[in-house]
Amino acid sequence: MGVKKNSDPNFAREGITFVDVYGYAHVIEIDLLERIVAGPLPGLWADLLPELHLLDISGGMVTGSLPKEWSKFKYLEVIRLSRNDLSGTLPEEWATLDQLVDFIAPNNSLTGAVQGTLPTAWHFTDGNIMNLAYNQLTGTVPEEYGWLGLALLDLRGNVALCGGLPLGLQQNTEPGGTSLQQNCPSPPAPPSPAPPFVEWDEVGQALVDAKAAWGNPAGLADWGTRTGYCMWSRMRCLSGQVIMIDVSDSNLQGTMPDSPKSRMRCLSGQVIMIDLSDSNLQGTMPDSFKYSVHAGLCLQ
Repeated sequence: MGVKKNSDPNFAREGITFVDVYGYAHVIEIDLLERIVAGPLPGLWADLLPELHLLDISGGMVTGSLPKEWSKFKYLEVIRLSRNDLSGTLPEEWATLDQLVDFIAPNNSLTGAVQGTLPTAWHFTDGNIMNLAYNQLTGTVPEEYGWLGLALLDLRGNVALCGGLPLGLQQNTEPGGTSLQQNCPSPPAPPSPAPPFVEWDEVGQALVDAKAAWGNPAGLADWGTRTGYCMWSRMRCLSGQVIMIDVSDSNLQGTMPDSPKSRMRCLSGQVIMIDLSDSNLQGTMPDSFKYSVHAGLCLQ
């Protein structure tokens, strides 16, 4: 949009630079450094000021987010928004600002992962600056940022950033400046794999039968899980065979199982010792345990 010179009584305005195009004035620079603008940034500027090359509203008490509509600017080269109260992330739409060479917006509240903050379509060249110091950016600086031709990338004061800067980039080293953290937090450990599924044999089923006959005591809660009975609590195994069962002081109730459906006879054939001390079992000891030459019983 152009304004005809002789029709605009306020043609000359402080901080605004015009260029004459066929008798019309086109705004190419807005420099409102330290002038109070207040309020949000107008997205409509991209339609009203299509020839804009430079925009400086540093220290203008600007609030709100960065307008995604500014992606329509075709000639915008410099954006300076320091010392405001801007929040939110850089719009993805800004990747189309392919003429942008300087973006300076420290001391705001911009957020988001730095991995997605700097569009790789921006044509930075030697001497350009990307200044996002003292915002609330997170993550690490991607290696590809070192390929963009930036002379300086200032990320001081983003306390959640970690890692170093890629080769080819220099960080602001002004007095009092701080470096990025070198050690990023370790990623959370992956969840432990599920224990392998192990089929039960007659011994495993005998133990499950015993647990049920003993009233399913809490101390034997893992008896019956598909991890193999040698991994169950109170169990000692040798070469894959149960050699000792210590269920002492486990608040056992009921009786020792010896019904036709029970597998306890199979179990007693390989157990060297079973400790049933301090239990509340009742009844008699099944013959499969009394006469097994392998079983040593502890019945205190």
